[in-house]
Amino acid sequence: MKFKNKSVIISGHRGNPACFTENTMKSFASAIATGVDMIETDIHLTKDMKLVLMHDDDISRTTNGSGKIKDFTLAQLKEFYVGDEAEEQRIPTFEEFLDAFADNKNISFNLEIKVGGNLDARVKFVVDKVVALCKEYGICDRGNINSFNFSVLRYFKDTYGDIMPRHGFYPYSVMYNVDIDPTPYLNYACFWVRGEEAKAACEFLTKNNIYPCTCETSKEEFFELINYGCAMFTVNNPKKYIEWLNNNEE
Repeated sequence: MKFKNKSVIISGHRGNPACFTENTMKSFASAIATGVDMIETDIHLTKDMKLVLMHDDDISRTTNGSGKIKDFTLAQLKEFYVGDEAEEQRIPTFEEFLDAFADNKNISFNLEIKVGGNLDARVKFVVDKVVALCKEYGICDRGNINSFNFSVLRYFKDTYGDIMPRHGFYPYSVMYNVDIDPTPYLNYACFWVRGEEAKAACEFLTKNNIYPCTCETSKEEFFELINYGCAMFTVNNPKKYIEWLNNNEE
């Protein structure tokens, strides 16, 4: 099978949660072992201003604790285990993640900044710290900055230009703090619609030089979306999508 768009990125959503608890070191390593092109993860800020990786702002869904990340120090968070106690996993820091995986030149990184606020001090601190660490670990050419908070993307571009691509969401109404047209600030945008709505979304984004992206699909939808121009799939079971792609490219 031939595709209109041959450059399709398979990204492990929070690693490989089909096999290990999301946003853990085992989950990330498992995703890489399946052959993903990219790892997607989520960055929060602790009470003592450390960057940790978790999707929710509350730790109750994936750990044996409860409460908001922003109300714990890093040391306090490390007391909780993630997932099943037998996994012996703890909430990773962004630096632990980079120490483990930044040297892998075959992997790129989709870094979703989960801090809210309309250009407040926490937003600026997290963006500045993420950029500093991406520079230190040499992944600026293999990473992109992602957020539902448009203030994050706007501050990033206005402060750092095009040092890294920026990933938002479409329609733009699903983001917040959107006070100007986001189009010039986005390099990637994720949508969730299917069928003719997906085709229209891909046409709009491609016309505006934004790579269309999406998440979970059926096998039929996967190939349909590729032919519409969808360039990235951020998924919970990346092995399945890689197998689909490898078995149908020719």
